[in-house]
Amino acid sequence: QGEDVRLEGSSDEPSKMLAGGESAVSLQFKSAPISFDYTGKIAFPDIFLAEGKLKAKAPSLNAVLDWVNMPTALPSDQGVLDIEANLSHAEGKFTLNDLTMSFGGIPASGMLVLDPLPATPVISGTLAFEKADLGSLVSAFQPAAREETGRSLDLDLRFSAETVQAASFALENAAGTIKVSGNDTFLDLGSSQFAGGECVG
Repeated sequence: QGEDVRLEGSSDEPSKMLAGGESAVSLQFKSAPISFDYTGKIAFPDIFLAEGKLKAKAPSLNAVLDWVNMPTALPSDQGVLDIEANLSHAEGKFTLNDLTMSFGGIPASGMLVLDPLPATPVISGTLAFEKADLGSLVSAFQPAAREETGRSLDLDLRFSAETVQAASFALENAAGTIKVSGNDTFLDLGSSQFAGGECVG
């Protein structure tokens, strides 16, 4: 949608891959919103299968989501997104295992799964942050944000963080869950520490 892209690739056994077999491949994709390198295996039997190493970089997550017609209400100054992960695709789902990422200079690690097949695509998984801002994350997926942006995306994210910014409070060693389904947004801050004490709920 309005962006120049460049895709380069090579395959050890292209004819085998196109016939439904498995082949080692190397792909390089470049565009203004996002660039990525993929090295691994691809097969085209009845469904698309993939397993390999992914490295991706985007100057702005908002720009990427706008490009694929899934804009969010995230603030515009979130910063550069860097991702390295083991990517697999099976049964319509993309899985990022052994994920390490940096978002706006804030590192995180874990795993994510994107299921684009339902009427409303779903992102699920587990991420561990050094620090996180609950307000920005939750507001991006609230129903008001969906109505404003026209974006439809459900979320089921379990998270932990050494430091969590919640309004004017800073919580330590926090863990919880953020879920979004339809017009409902649910936040469960299972445990955290504040002012030397324990917080639950």
